[in-house]
Amino acid sequence: MTRNQNNIMQFLSKFKSCTQEQLMNFTGCSVQDIKYLIAANFIVLDEKTKLLHHKMKKVDTRTAIALDVVKVIKDNIKECMYSRYFPVIFTIITLDNQICDIAVIRTIEQEVVLKKLNDYSKADKIIIVLENEKYDRNLINTTKEVLICKYPIQIIDKIN
Repeated sequence: MTRNQNNIMQFLSKFKSCTQEQLMNFTGCSVQDIKYLIAANFIVLDEKTKLLHHKMKKVDTRTAIALDVVKVIKDNIKECMYSRYFPVIFTIITLDNQICDIAVIRTIEQEVVLKKLNDYSKADKIIIVLENEKYDRNLINTTKEVLICKYPIQIIDKIN
């Protein structure tokens, strides 16, 4: 196994699921490295979601969506770790030591999560990724900076 292939395995062990583009962006691997690991049955390409994952783990769509946010801001990140508070996927520490949470919220969850945002996130800033553009801005009751995005990643609102 090459170093790039080993990096792929480590990345998928840590982050569960991602797209081929994300994997290449974060690990510097090639399409050939990915194809080799699929053929050798080390990783799996899920036919339904088109996400790659370690053969011992399940597909996690929310992680892949949150990784798209990380990809956009990766040059400003010092550390990225899984959050303990669902639906926050990642907690990141920026180069200027700000703490930022990335949450991926399905439409059916929006009302509850947006009302209780302070309970779900202890960070200085919150990036929320929604399934679509429709949400009630008045539900968000926080003094924290909140960036609202839709998927594919596009900023649709900023609060505070």
